[in-house]
Amino acid sequence: MEKKPHKTAQRAAILEYLKDSKSHPSILDIYQHVSKRLSTISIGTIYNTMDLLKKEGLVLEIPVLHGEGRRYDSNPNPHDHLLCSVCGAIFDINLNIDHSMLLTEEKRKGFEITGMFTSIYGKCPQCKNKEIISKQS
Repeated sequence: MEKKPHKTAQRAAILEYLKDSKSHPSILDIYQHVSKRLSTISIGTIYNTMDLLKKEGLVLEIPVLHGEGRRYDSNPNPHDHLLCSVCGAIFDINLNIDHSMLLTEEKRKGFEITGMFTSIYGKCPQCKNKEIISKQS
C-alpha cells in the first residue's frame, strides 16, 4: 500500500496560490509568490511539491519553448492551450477534440497513451500589436 503524502504548510500555500492563479506560473513565479508568505520555503521544495502535485493529478505541467521550460496549470481537466512565442503568455482553450482519435495504432508505435493536450504557438494580441506599432515607427 502506497503511503499518501501528508499535508504541509508549504503544500497548502502552493495549492492556494495555484488555485487563485490563471497565469500558468513557472516554478520561479510560484516561489516568488509563496516565499512572501513562507520565508523559509526553498526553490527545491517548490520543485518537489510540483512534481508530487503532478503525480497526484492536481496540476498539469505545460512544457514551453522558451524561458522557464515548464509552467503549471491548476486545472487538471482535459483542455488545450494557446502559447505566445514572444512573451510566453498561456491561455486555456477547449478545442473539443477527442485526441485519442487522432492516433491510429500504427501512429502510436506501441505507446500507451496516458494523457494528451494540444499546445498551439503564435503571437498574443498584445505582442502582435507591439509589432505593428514598431513597424509603423
